[in-house]
Amino acid sequence: MERRMIFLICFLLVNAAQGQLQPEWLLVKPSDKEQEGFALGKIDITTPAVKSLKDFFQVTDTLEFFDNHQDVLRVEGFDFEFTIRVHRDSTIVNSGEKPRLMMESRIPPFPIWRYDLADLNPDELERVSRELKEMPYDTIVLRQGFQTCISYALEGIFRSHGIDPEPFFYRRSNVAKHEDIELILENLFVKVETLGNIRKRTLRRSEYLLEDQVFILFRNTLGEPMHACFNLNDRTWTKNGMSPYTSHLTPYPVIDNYNSKKKIRYNSSETFREFMEIRSVVGIEIYKLNVEMFR
Repeated sequence: MERRMIFLICFLLVNAAQGQLQPEWLLVKPSDKEQEGFALGKIDITTPAVKSLKDFFQVTDTLEFFDNHQDVLRVEGFDFEFTIRVHRDSTIVNSGEKPRLMMESRIPPFPIWRYDLADLNPDELERVSRELKEMPYDTIVLRQGFQTCISYALEGIFRSHGIDPEPFFYRRSNVAKHEDIELILENLFVKVETLGNIRKRTLRRSEYLLEDQVFILFRNTLGEPMHACFNLNDRTWTKNGMSPYTSHLTPYPVIDNYNSKKKIRYNSSETFREFMEIRSVVGIEIYKLNVEMFR
């Protein structure tokens, strides 16, 4: 009890100072070590990066800016192009009446730090920014708040083949449009299987659904990509929106999670039924990276 009280007093004193450096958020508690061996970015523990996507692709243009924190970039390589959204590693936001600097550390797990900018001159701002970029945080969990499932799965596949996917697919990037996803899969991957429905009998007969190093794409009733995950080291790795990644022994729990039809009750309204059916997975495509292109 005494130790907890001392800790609380110290915490309050430290945070009372203006501009005290503190992490804004972490997606997973530091005590959660279930997946520390395969935290994305640590895949190189088993597959060291020997190549880089930068050897094959380059950013050729900045197309748009969003709210001072996001860029839309054109990427070209292998005779095709696609667009990605990249969240900047620093931005200024207004918290109440005070502007605050939001800065990502360069040191894993890349925590986001915030700093009160009130009364800082340009020299002090430069110093604070430099310090924040080198500020570590003691946890094994990697920051991936802005990355969606598609970018996460692409990153995992490339890393598993020893290809560094940054700065195109990593914790701060997303594929911009559905058309871009289709282009990436068409040009860099080989489709090895299509599952026309998600009935258990169909899934169990699949030849590739449980295979390692496959990219698994979910499509909704409109035929649009709605989710993606990947298999590595006998587990399925997935990320749901802004949530942290999770892993499962098989893809089946992930598929069930995106089968929104199961959430329809007998007394559900017609509007609700239509909405849930549209956002439900109805087909699955399985891809392998065309590794010959990266020899």
